[in-house]
Amino acid sequence: MHDKRAVARFPACAQRLVALRLVAFLPVALLLVAVGASAGEVGPPPVARLSAAVGPAFALGKAGERWAKLVAERSGGRLPVRFFPGASLAHGDPAREFIALRDGAADLAVGSTLFWSTQVVELNVVSLPWLVPDASALAAIAEGPVAERLMAAMERAGVVPLALAVLGHRAISLVGAAPRSPADFAGMKVRVAATPLVIDLFTSLGALPQAMAVADAHAAFRAGTLDAQEGTLSTLVAARLETFGAKHVLLWDAVAECAALIFQVVQRDDGHR
Repeated sequence: MHDKRAVARFPACAQRLVALRLVAFLPVALLLVAVGASAGEVGPPPVARLSAAVGPAFALGKAGERWAKLVAERSGGRLPVRFFPGASLAHGDPAREFIALRDGAADLAVGSTLFWSTQVVELNVVSLPWLVPDASALAAIAEGPVAERLMAAMERAGVVPLALAVLGHRAISLVGAAPRSPADFAGMKVRVAATPLVIDLFTSLGALPQAMAVADAHAAFRAGTLDAQEGTLSTLVAARLETFGAKHVLLWDAVAECAALIFQVVQRDDGHR
């Protein structure tokens, strides 16, 4: 088991990393958001809706909150942005957040390549089990030729991507001992991200993956009917799972994840984008 203090420090580092990477693209974002407003409009500017699957206690939510504030501040209030955490613009479902953005329910979004892979299948390459062995390899995906191809795939899906940023590898928080071999996963009840790739991974290991709401997961931990939860380190620490009986964290580097910053393509009355 890894040093708990080292794990506990991770969320702040992740929040700074994602926030700083996204802020670097702020001038581009300001220009592109401005395209959505007609130059001759009079009155208060429209408020852009920025979506994130989680709140500011988590890395993605912190990045979304910071981006919204900086867009409003650096535009002098000409481009106000309202932050909507919890995937509330997608009925609380992170897997549908990309659809909400593409269909106009949201204007901007900071999201996970893992969750958005259900809509843009090319994004699955980031999270293929054990394909990305370490942080340097993940950074290469987020910045190199692979990133260009992934961003092109998102654009073909109907949005404009601005950046990819490293989120890191997902881990597992466990009530019992950490598994030491694939056989140790047999029968393990694990709360997982509701994505086919993650569900298939745990099923192939003999585990019993379960997608459930946070409140249901807390109740299951208390009742002893849930053995573990997978997620990013920042998510696991912010969730305070130790208060529900979790005693170990497995860093197995199986599934990697990036954050993506994208905005909606605005269709004008004259048919131009």
